[in-house]
Amino acid sequence: MIANNQNMDIDDCETRSKLKVLVHLLNFNTWAQGHCNNRDGPVLGRHPGVTIPDELSGSEGILVSFYLNHVMNDTAKKTYLDKYETPIFVDKHNQDINARMSFQHPIKANELWLSPHLKQIHWKKRKWGLSAHMRDIAGVKFPEWVMVLTPKENGILNYAKSVRSAPYSVRSKKQPNASTFAAGGTVVKRRTPETFRAEQALKAEQADILHLNDRLKAKNSRASEFQTRLEFALAITQSDPALQHLCAGIIKHMRKHKM
Repeated sequence: MIANNQNMDIDDCETRSKLKVLVHLLNFNTWAQGHCNNRDGPVLGRHPGVTIPDELSGSEGILVSFYLNHVMNDTAKKTYLDKYETPIFVDKHNQDINARMSFQHPIKANELWLSPHLKQIHWKKRKWGLSAHMRDIAGVKFPEWVMVLTPKENGILNYAKSVRSAPYSVRSKKQPNASTFAAGGTVVKRRTPETFRAEQALKAEQADILHLNDRLKAKNSRASEFQTRLEFALAITQSDPALQHLCAGIIKHMRKHKM
């Protein structure tokens, strides 16, 4: 792997959990645990993917890493890299970009290169390994993954600017009742077309709620960061008598708009 100028270790689960959630999952379903790619379900052109934040658009390339979102020892991490296969891009152009960049800058088995000019990226729906195949490695009954996007700047991966997605699972089209119940889901027997349509509408609303929650968390995080920057700038400018009137106007504006 190309050299890293940061001391951040995103291979560490606790470190990844502190990254900003700016990568939004696209065309993922929901289940009792949250986001889920029902791999063997109908595709209908809706391949799973993610949004690429504007914060990474100025980089030379973007590295996407697929991590099991669980604490693992070194042996489990090595086993995971030996067994994991990354999903396949829908567009061949993106496959070619990854192949070319991987030749120039080799990557791990759980990584792929992305173009920094993309706003979204999609992978083929059925080319994902099932969560159940990772139970022994993750040490939990229902393993989850998380995607981390890291920009390459000046030929170096800048992990200080890494961002991640919400956790997600990969499951088959139909889940046994026992498995659904154990995961905290509600097992309901579908009796009529009306209840089926109501169930589908509920799932769609749940997916929208999860997506909105992700966006709200990302906006709150950015608002907090900008608030800190503004307070820091005010603390510096208030020491200059010539700028007191300007500082007073800014503070009044902040109070009026409840910043």
